[in-house]
Amino acid sequence: MTQAYSSMTEQMLQAFQSQHLETAERLAKMILKINTRDLVALQVCGLSLAMQGRVTESVGPLYKASQQDQKNPELLSNLAKAQHGSAMYAEAILTYKKLDRLIPNNPQVLTDLGSSLAKAKNYQDAGDCFEKAIQAEPNYFLAWSNRGNLLAEMGFAADAITSYEKALDLNPDYAETWTNYGNALFDFSRYQEARLAHERALELNPDYAEAWSNYGNTLLELKDPQDYDAYQKAYSLNPDHPFLLGQLFSAATSQCDWNNSQVLASKIISRAERGEKVAHPFIFLQTNASLKLQKWAAEIYIKYRVPLAGSNSPNSSLRIRGEKKIRIGYISSDFKEHPVGILIENLLKMHNRDLFEVYGFF
Repeated sequence: MTQAYSSMTEQMLQAFQSQHLETAERLAKMILKINTRDLVALQVCGLSLAMQGRVTESVGPLYKASQQDQKNPELLSNLAKAQHGSAMYAEAILTYKKLDRLIPNNPQVLTDLGSSLAKAKNYQDAGDCFEKAIQAEPNYFLAWSNRGNLLAEMGFAADAITSYEKALDLNPDYAETWTNYGNALFDFSRYQEARLAHERALELNPDYAEAWSNYGNTLLELKDPQDYDAYQKAYSLNPDHPFLLGQLFSAATSQCDWNNSQVLASKIISRAERGEKVAHPFIFLQTNASLKLQKWAAEIYIKYRVPLAGSNSPNSSLRIRGEKKIRIGYISSDFKEHPVGILIENLLKMHNRDLFEVYGFF
């Protein structure tokens, strides 16, 4: 190693340790031009990129480093986090499994693996990971919190609340658990309690965009006009948060802020044309989006909200074995004196009762 090369490496490490990340990145890339396999430079480059928020860019150098040092737990952990943060969940799962083999029964590794499995919609294995993490360390609050996220996504809001409450007993200062707890309370229409949970999250982290968005949703249900302020704050912090733009637009129209709503409507259409997650399908009805764009936006929304829809081949027969009739169930809270109940009345009457059994769930 030449003296110049050694000096550059020392400068890179000093810059990284001093949190001068752009300088560390630049020096690391200079070193890698000389030696593409420099293990230290690959790690510094990856970490510098990740710490600057350029997580997807960090995956490449961290992966190259891991190929040279496949039994380095810290390196594998950094790579897995970068892959997870880049929505490369299948890759993150493989990396976390390598890490789990190196340090088995580690509650943090099991929890992180479970989180990636949950994102990949592998709910059974994700649940098993969280249970193993809790068995290994019953007081590990993140395992309880992430288990709550999984249960909430699967529709078990009551069980999710129990898991969140356990996490908050163990660590009452974690903002993410508070806002997710608020969402679970929201699902039970416990809006005042949800409001308090989101407010607690924002006390802990005033710059938490997702919590501001969740807070806005709760204020909307409470008919509190401050929902507009909450959505504006969330948008200022993270304008790319899924479907936030639509909520902000809807709040602007409710507040008769026509100038802002027109600007937001244009943004909704332009971003929807790029296939982004911008608005609830009903919100598109308030814009001049084409029918084709509205349909595409609705498909994006449904795929995001119900990711398993259409993923499995339907059963060849809709009839239950031994039954002659097909059973159809309608789920709604609006079967009574409500526009939905009135509009579907004839639909329900027109079913051929010789072929179908019709049920209503509310």
